[in-house]
Amino acid sequence: MSSTIDSKWFKKLKAIRGLIDLPYLSGDPDHAIAEKERFLKGEIDSVFFYYPALNDLDVVQAKDDVLYLIGEIEKEEKNELVRRAYIDKLNEKLLLVDLLSAMKERDDMAVADLSEKLYGSLSSEQLSSALFNLHENIANALEHDDSPVRRENANIFFSVLDSFSVPIQRGLDFLSFPLLAKPEELTLSDKDIVLRFNQALSERSLHDWKSVSASGKAGIVVDHRSKTIFVPETRKLSERRMKGLIAHEIDTHIMRRENAKKGPLRLLISGLAGYIQIEEGLATYNQRVVEKRGSNGGSRDVAFALARGRFTQASSFREVFEIMRHYFLALSPFSDSATAEEYANEKAFSHTIRTFRGTSGETLGAAYARDLLYHGGLLKIQHVLKEHPEEEKRFMVGKYNPADETHRWILDELGL
Repeated sequence: MSSTIDSKWFKKLKAIRGLIDLPYLSGDPDHAIAEKERFLKGEIDSVFFYYPALNDLDVVQAKDDVLYLIGEIEKEEKNELVRRAYIDKLNEKLLLVDLLSAMKERDDMAVADLSEKLYGSLSSEQLSSALFNLHENIANALEHDDSPVRRENANIFFSVLDSFSVPIQRGLDFLSFPLLAKPEELTLSDKDIVLRFNQALSERSLHDWKSVSASGKAGIVVDHRSKTIFVPETRKLSERRMKGLIAHEIDTHIMRRENAKKGPLRLLISGLAGYIQIEEGLATYNQRVVEKRGSNGGSRDVAFALARGRFTQASSFREVFEIMRHYFLALSPFSDSATAEEYANEKAFSHTIRTFRGTSGETLGAAYARDLLYHGGLLKIQHVLKEHPEEEKRFMVGKYNPADETHRWILDELGL
């Protein structure tokens, strides 16, 4: 077997540009800031999602390009491993083309359905675990500060949790570390975060990577094309979370890609089909190990369930925001009421934006499933460690899904 067995097809795959969803969802920063201000003032009940980059996407051409490459591979490639890996990947790209087309046409329910096909749907196990985690987070906060305001918001949010048709039940305990005894203060600004990321990149000899502050971003974004980690200007972190995010973004997302460059299959650089369904779970797992705390994730799952109407009645953009706002007020590390309000508004708005992005934000029952990858992937990682513990030693060889039998076969054949 040669040192690289798929250089030709990897080059052709990379030449098909525009088939990544997140760049299209960034929108126009000035528009995003203006809509956020109007929403928080109560002037509108849903922001107007504006995706100008989608205007430049030729959906028909993109689909033709993918289908043409599939035809080429089926005709020319004799290596079964390469054929299977690339055809699976290209079929996934066709699904993504359909998703981007639905966004462009403002077909919100199609966006919701296709995003679940691409990123996975919300299972009762995942939601039950999320409900338990959020309940425990608030209970933990109340043990240290049972103020009337915190208690009032906690009771409101507890009533929402009780409205779901799945039990509030502890999920797989993937770590023995306890939850944080007390919510930590967010002492690092976006500039501090950028500095820490850049220091970590330099320490790992990733000199062609950089981190910068950015306006209009809903969260921290790792852009592999520009080799940039974007940090929202409004983002603040605790010291513990900063260390965890370095493990998440650099030591997992970036290093899996960089390690794959040393291997025989170039496709492991960008990822085998379906790798994304475990990628965020592995990153979150590594983050929790560094932060030394147990699983308390799932707030994005709950926001999605509310918006999509999974195991409960569907909620509007404003309703999801208000519910999540109660959660973050009950969880706020700040005793000052004005600071606590600002914190809760920022966190709740970010959750709501990420839940409804890709849609118009106005169709009841339509939501974007991408954020289910975090907590859902974390549960999948625990299943992998239980059922296929031998996989742990090769988690970092490239972007693959250790829960996928085909992926494990590919790596076995490659001797990885």
